[in-house]
Amino acid sequence: MRFAFTALLAATLFSTCAAATGVDILPTAKPVNARVMQLGVTRQIAGITDRFSAAVARQPEWFVAYVKEHQNAKGAIPYHANMGISRDEYRKMVESSTSMKLMQTGTVKLSVTRQADGGLRVQTAPPMPGLDGIVIEPGGQGVKTRYARLAEPSQVDNRNANGPTGRWSGTQWEHKARTDTHSLAVTLALGKRPEHGDGILYLDVRDVGEGKKDIFYEILLFPVGR
Repeated sequence: MRFAFTALLAATLFSTCAAATGVDILPTAKPVNARVMQLGVTRQIAGITDRFSAAVARQPEWFVAYVKEHQNAKGAIPYHANMGISRDEYRKMVESSTSMKLMQTGTVKLSVTRQADGGLRVQTAPPMPGLDGIVIEPGGQGVKTRYARLAEPSQVDNRNANGPTGRWSGTQWEHKARTDTHSLAVTLALGKRPEHGDGILYLDVRDVGEGKKDIFYEILLFPVGR
């Protein structure tokens, strides 16, 4: 389930344009209660996704090469029989992005500490595998994660009110690197949802190949005090 989301459906969260929300929405004054969210779909789609994920896990080298071959394709990558599901099931899985909903799975304490150089260190309690310990560099020029430094900031203006997150605007940072045997893609996004009045912090990690299969996403919704 998490694999298919990160590999195919993450685009539903982002629509790049000129709009901005600064890093000052992060809670630097005191810790806040943040909601841990995940994307949910119907049982039918979940079953299709599980079979897709299992098929890809059996042949990671093929999948890395296939994604690289179609890296410039618009939308989802084309269907292939190696995906372990039918063409119609693949279509349904891709189209399910419009019916996905954010569902709360827990809470964490979210705190942000300003570093000596002006950077912002994010901490979660209990610690989350990806978000805990990341550092947003001064001026938002980059983000340091345990996977890579994300050095490609861009502005996001997601105007899809019917998408899983609703409308939100902010900044995202990316790092992408591919070889014939390894693919690493990491995205961090920070923004504000105007209709809800809260902030969203999103991390997407895809580290596949060379004996690795570390693929997950983390989404936090947190109160914005200004």
